[in-house]
Amino acid sequence: PNTKKKIDTKGIENKYLLYIRRSVQDALVYPKRAKRFNIQGVVLVSFRILKNGDVTSIKVLKASKSILKKGAIKTIKELVLKKIPTELKQNNMDITLPIQFKLS
Repeated sequence: PNTKKKIDTKGIENKYLLYIRRSVQDALVYPKRAKRFNIQGVVLVSFRILKNGDVTSIKVLKASKSILKKGAIKTIKELVLKKIPTELKQNNMDITLPIQFKLS
Protein backbone atom coordinates (compact mmCIF):
# COMPACT_ATOMS: atom_id res chain seq x y z
CA PRO A 1 0.00 0.00 0.00
CA ASN A 2 1.05 3.56 -0.68
CA THR A 3 1.87 5.18 2.66
CA LYS A 4 3.31 8.32 1.13
CA LYS A 5 1.94 11.32 3.02
CA LYS A 6 0.09 13.88 0.96
CA ILE A 7 1.81 17.24 1.25
CA ASP A 8 -0.46 20.03 2.48
CA THR A 9 0.55 22.52 -0.22
CA LYS A 10 -2.34 24.88 0.61
CA GLY A 11 -1.20 25.06 4.23
CA ILE A 12 2.41 25.64 3.16
CA GLU A 13 1.33 28.34 0.71
CA ASN A 14 -0.84 30.09 3.34
CA LYS A 15 2.04 30.02 5.82
CA TYR A 16 4.40 31.52 3.21
CA LEU A 17 1.87 34.24 2.31
CA LEU A 18 1.45 35.13 5.99
CA TYR A 19 5.25 35.29 6.28
CA ILE A 20 5.32 37.70 3.29
CA ARG A 21 2.65 39.95 4.85
CA ARG A 22 4.55 40.08 8.16
CA SER A 23 7.84 40.75 6.37
CA VAL A 24 6.26 43.68 4.51
CA GLN A 25 4.86 45.21 7.71
CA ASP A 26 8.21 44.70 9.49
CA ALA A 27 10.13 46.34 6.62
CA LEU A 28 7.67 49.24 6.26
CA VAL A 29 9.36 52.45 5.12
CA TYR A 30 7.16 55.37 6.18
CA PRO A 31 7.86 58.49 4.08
CA LYS A 32 9.21 61.26 6.34
CA ARG A 33 6.88 63.93 4.93
CA ALA A 34 3.86 61.67 5.33
CA LYS A 35 4.85 61.07 8.95
CA ARG A 36 5.43 64.75 9.62
CA PHE A 37 2.02 65.70 8.21
CA ASN A 38 0.30 62.75 9.88
CA ILE A 39 -0.73 61.19 6.56
CA GLN A 40 -2.04 57.65 6.77
CA GLY A 41 -3.54 55.32 4.20
CA VAL A 42 -3.31 52.13 2.19
CA VAL A 43 -1.27 51.36 -0.92
CA LEU A 44 -2.13 48.33 -3.04
CA VAL A 45 1.02 46.85 -4.58
CA SER A 46 1.77 43.90 -6.80
CA PHE A 47 5.13 42.19 -7.19
CA ARG A 48 6.70 38.90 -8.20
CA ILE A 49 8.75 36.69 -5.92
CA LEU A 50 11.29 34.54 -7.71
CA LYS A 51 12.12 31.00 -6.62
CA ASN A 52 15.18 32.25 -4.67
CA GLY A 53 13.16 34.89 -2.77
CA ASP A 54 14.20 37.88 -4.89
CA VAL A 55 11.50 40.45 -5.61
CA THR A 56 10.82 41.92 -9.09
CA SER A 57 8.06 43.64 -11.11
CA ILE A 58 6.95 46.02 -8.34
CA LYS A 59 3.86 48.06 -9.22
CA VAL A 60 1.57 50.36 -7.28
CA LEU A 61 -2.00 49.51 -8.29
CA LYS A 62 -3.79 51.99 -6.07
CA ALA A 63 -2.88 54.48 -3.35
CA SER A 64 -5.22 56.35 -1.03
CA LYS A 65 -2.55 59.10 -0.81
CA SER A 66 0.09 59.48 -3.54
CA ILE A 67 2.75 60.54 -1.00
CA LEU A 68 2.69 56.95 0.32
CA LYS A 69 3.54 55.34 -3.05
CA LYS A 70 7.29 55.91 -2.67
CA GLY A 71 7.29 54.32 0.77
CA ALA A 72 5.42 51.28 -0.53
CA ILE A 73 7.85 50.76 -3.42
CA LYS A 74 10.88 51.23 -1.16
CA THR A 75 9.41 48.77 1.36
CA ILE A 76 9.00 46.06 -1.30
CA LYS A 77 12.43 46.79 -2.87
CA GLU A 78 14.14 46.32 0.49
CA LEU A 79 12.38 43.03 1.31
CA VAL A 80 14.64 40.10 2.04
CA LEU A 81 12.53 36.97 1.69
CA LYS A 82 13.13 33.28 2.14
CA LYS A 83 12.94 31.31 -1.08
CA ILE A 84 9.61 29.88 -2.18
CA PRO A 85 9.03 26.54 -0.40
CA THR A 86 10.09 23.69 -2.72
CA GLU A 87 6.87 21.79 -1.91
CA LEU A 88 4.95 24.45 -3.87
CA LYS A 89 6.89 23.58 -7.04
CA GLN A 90 6.70 27.18 -8.26
CA ASN A 91 9.38 29.19 -10.04
CA ASN A 92 7.73 32.43 -9.01
CA MET A 93 4.69 33.82 -7.22
CA ASP A 94 2.69 36.90 -8.14
CA ILE A 95 1.54 38.76 -5.06
CA THR A 96 -1.01 41.57 -4.68
CA LEU A 97 -1.01 43.08 -1.24
CA PRO A 98 -2.39 46.14 0.56
CA ILE A 99 0.24 47.97 2.64
CA GLN A 100 -1.16 49.84 5.62
CA PHE A 101 0.51 53.12 6.57
CA LYS A 102 -0.76 53.91 10.03
CA LEU A 103 0.65 56.17 12.73
CA SER A 104 0.03 55.13 16.30
